[in-house]
Parts: sequence; C-alpha cells; structure tokens
Amino acid sequence: MKKTLLSMTLTTLLVAAGSAAAIEQRPILTLEVAKKMAAACEARAKQEGWKMNIAILDSGGNLKHFSRMDDSFLKSIEIAMIKAQTSAGLPL
Repeated sequence: MKKTLLSMTLTTLLVAAGSAAAIEQRPILTLEVAKKMAAACEARAKQEGWKMNIAILDSGGNLKHFSRMDDSFLKSIEIAMIKAQTSAGLPL
C-alpha cells in the first residue's frame, strides 16, 4: 500500500514538474532583445529617411520598449502603440 501511494505521488509530481517545465520553455522577450529590435527598426527608418516612434510589446501586450526618433510626429506615439497592440494580439 505504501509503495503504491509513494509511486502515485512521485508520478503526480513528475507530471506536474513536466508541465511546469513546458511553460518555462516558452520564449520570453527580454529587454535586451527588445532594444536590439528597436535599433534595427531605427536603422531602417534612418536609411529610408523616416522619422518614427517604435513600440515593442511582449506576448501579453505589455509595453517592453519604446523609442521616439527626433522630430517624429507626436500623434504617431499613439499610433505606434495601437499598431503594436494589434500585432501582439494576432496569433503566430
């Protein structure tokens, strides 16, 4: 009886640990990666002669990084945020 109970407990713990490990392996957007993404966007904008606001959100739709280029249109701050929220809500 004790062996069966111990076996069932260990099995339950292993299954729970396996589920937790799967969740932890989900890709997470770090600040470092968000800054690299923004730098790439800014480099392209400079190359094309654009003045942009760049909003980067994580998979939950939370702001991770924002940058505003000099002389960019002030109203486009809100537009950048709305576009980023729309993109974060789309399935991959």
